[in-house]
Amino acid sequence: MHSFIHKSKNFTNSTHGIFNTGAAWTAKKKELLTPNKAKDDPPYRRYKATSLNDVVNARISKLAAQAADALAAFNTANQTREQVVFDINNYLTAARNGGKNTADDAVSAFATRNDACSTAGGTAAVKSLSSDVACICSSVSASHICGHSVTSTAYQGSQQNAESDAKNVWDAVKTTCKGKTGQRPPTATELLAAISAFKAELGTQATGVVNTNILGSGASADYTGNTAAAHACLNYARSVSVNGIAGIQWVGNILSAAAAIRKGEQTMSQMQAAAARVGTLTTAAWGLYDSLAAAEVISGLGPQQAADKPIDKAATDEECNSAGDNEYNCKTLKDKDCVFNKEAKKCELKKVKAEL
Repeated sequence: MHSFIHKSKNFTNSTHGIFNTGAAWTAKKKELLTPNKAKDDPPYRRYKATSLNDVVNARISKLAAQAADALAAFNTANQTREQVVFDINNYLTAARNGGKNTADDAVSAFATRNDACSTAGGTAAVKSLSSDVACICSSVSASHICGHSVTSTAYQGSQQNAESDAKNVWDAVKTTCKGKTGQRPPTATELLAAISAFKAELGTQATGVVNTNILGSGASADYTGNTAAAHACLNYARSVSVNGIAGIQWVGNILSAAAAIRKGEQTMSQMQAAAARVGTLTTAAWGLYDSLAAAEVISGLGPQQAADKPIDKAATDEECNSAGDNEYNCKTLKDKDCVFNKEAKKCELKKVKAEL
């Protein structure tokens, strides 16, 4: 075999490597013929009962109880958050459509002109944002009140007075005044600012009448839409005189939505605080557990020896000596602090241990 290897300039064994010299093959052959040693697995660490263990376990139990409380607080806050989201959607849907279960752009969101826009009837006034937009954007002979190309806006008291006529106005306005896409949900501050702007707009355009509660450019107490843009308005007096601005149904729903959003923000803060506390307590618990291992290293004790019990040196020496001059057997006793002295060629107790 050796003569063959010396003659070959590039002998290759694809499984075990490249051996282009006799020495390389000799070393590899020795390695292959040597039995594999079992890997030294770390011993299973089962700590015996000690005063230190008792203290650590008691503290970990307290941390576990505190973590359970924090987790319960997180779950409670999360349930509240889910309810808040549900409530916000209901409030905003009711503000737009007149009811939380009313579909978008349903005819039921509207009413007759006299009932929805005027003081005389007014039982359906302030029903929904959709209905109120129809009141201020429609008149028998005006087509561009709420924007260029807003047509089909005939919604008046004497003719075309049905709910479906109001819906036609709403559809015409919505077609021209398209909403923005990809917008984030409104904040409570933004909703409240919108209501403040609406309140400031009341009475700023109507003339010829006591206009405090009028929205739109009406020139008389007639809100029928029968005379061009002059009657394209609505009167909130019936609702505002009793309950203020919040008496307007859709305004009340938006105010409730703003309050729910703020509650949701507080709930999210509670959830974040609870989650952070669970993380902190978990870290603390692991730190205490790891301190047991640190205590063993400091004290020099093995995992199966009690921290408050002295080492039986004689017994340990005897166990180490039992391995004799066999280095492999000595290594199997390393969990008992046995080391192989290569100079003396024997297995013995670690010197640090022997001095304890």
